[in-house]
Amino acid sequence: MLLVVNFRDYLQGRTDAKSTRKPDRTALRLKVATVGLLEQPGYHAMTIDEICEKSGLAKGTFYLHFDSKTAITLAILDEFVELQTRMAPAMDESLHVLENIRLIVGWCSDFFRENTGLQRALMQLADTIPEVAGIWQRYTRFLAAHLLKTIRSAWQTEEIPEDLMFFTIYLLGNMLDQLLYAVCAVHRQAHLEQVAGSPKHMVEVVSLLWYRALCAENPPEHLLTSSAPLLKLARKRESQ
Repeated sequence: MLLVVNFRDYLQGRTDAKSTRKPDRTALRLKVATVGLLEQPGYHAMTIDEICEKSGLAKGTFYLHFDSKTAITLAILDEFVELQTRMAPAMDESLHVLENIRLIVGWCSDFFRENTGLQRALMQLADTIPEVAGIWQRYTRFLAAHLLKTIRSAWQTEEIPEDLMFFTIYLLGNMLDQLLYAVCAVHRQAHLEQVAGSPKHMVEVVSLLWYRALCAENPPEHLLTSSAPLLKLARKRESQ
């Protein structure tokens, strides 16, 4: 079973827990409010006054915990990524490589869909705030290493330079990120959303493409459903 949570609900649950100390509860209330504002209207439009109003706390209380809206945003995104890495699905050696890849792709898709606004903020701010770029790189490197471990468990890859494998996996991950962004995020592409179909179909097609790119072969047809017709693709033979 894939572990996926809504990060805002996760923070709210910690806020409401009786075991949470009062100073920690106050910081969590500020974070819950900030997550909502990061999702809408977004980081650049968000103000400290709005965070305080939404959390029901005074501005002086905010500055007891954070010195700027950037500081609280970094704390949130860092914790968000840390939680994701802890919840990533473990490799199951009893499954075919394609099935393990599909677990990873499916988990990434579900986590993105459950936290679309926050994931969008992470991707966008990575382009302009160096500290966020570092958080994003930590997340992508973790996923690359996780996927590489899955591939190496079933295939002989030691002779392939690790940098080449990581670069390939990075490109594949970027394909998934951009697809999820286009299908799920604000200003999404309606036509792409339509042709992508159900989340299950999208995950299967992406998993098939990842498998072909990393394993240089087609997977067993019985492991596919909606994407099985792609296995029939063949280059036209040149006339003799």
